[in-house]
Amino acid sequence: MTRIMTTSTAKASWKYLVPNAVTATNMMLGVASLLNTLAGQYQLAGWLILLGVIFDKLDGSTARFLKASSRFGVEFDSLADLITFGMAPAGFVYAVVGGHIPPISPVLRSLLAIACGAYVLASATRLARFNLDAVAGGSPIYFGVAMPMGAALVTTFLLVIIKYHGQIYEPWAADLMILGSWHPAEWMYRFYSIYVFAVAALMVSDLKIPKPKPTGNRLVNAFLIINFVAVYITIPLRIFPEYLALSGIEYVLIALYLTLFNKKTKSYKRMTFMDTLAIPPTDED
Repeated sequence: MTRIMTTSTAKASWKYLVPNAVTATNMMLGVASLLNTLAGQYQLAGWLILLGVIFDKLDGSTARFLKASSRFGVEFDSLADLITFGMAPAGFVYAVVGGHIPPISPVLRSLLAIACGAYVLASATRLARFNLDAVAGGSPIYFGVAMPMGAALVTTFLLVIIKYHGQIYEPWAADLMILGSWHPAEWMYRFYSIYVFAVAALMVSDLKIPKPKPTGNRLVNAFLIINFVAVYITIPLRIFPEYLALSGIEYVLIALYLTLFNKKTKSYKRMTFMDTLAIPPTDED
């Protein structure tokens, strides 16, 4: 049966363009990051990925505010996430660590390439599982590190290394050297691939992370608000990647604590990966 859009539906559909335009901006930030990586503009490439994190949060908020959530939006958001938080960080890491601070051996470069490939694969796998969890009704927690946070984890630490290594750092007056004369140890970038592997594993793990929402605890609410405001200030201004890296560490440590010791969080279960593979497609797929 052919569906015919009524006039009222057509008039109401404009609002769906707004959140999808935000998603499209997120996607273009990922493309811009890749292009800047190819052009050797590494600092800008890294910050564009982090700016995409902000737009990723905005599209969902906009859709809920306008009551304009749609299946198209979900699929479009997944494609944007794979580019901005999967491909762009992998390209950024490989280009910087693979040959510029300073050049590494062919063996370590090959390991880095495998790690970046594993990171992209983990990103795609997490997206697919997340969408299936959403179809199944979702839950008040995330399973595994969310893709935007995974991208932030691999990007912010590398921005810190770039900033204090000095070889390819372009000084930015507003970004103070708050760690002083600290210089990254050689192993930090020569074995960055191990860190990338670890983040990839966290994204597809069963780590249980409550969704950030206001609670009855004023201290927790204050912590969430302060971090939210700080992120929305530091990223557009391209300052203090040290703070963003520290926030990422806090995020992972809190998730580990809740996964291992919080009884309520531990009670949530999800379908195994092998069972997920066997879920049949819908009639429309």
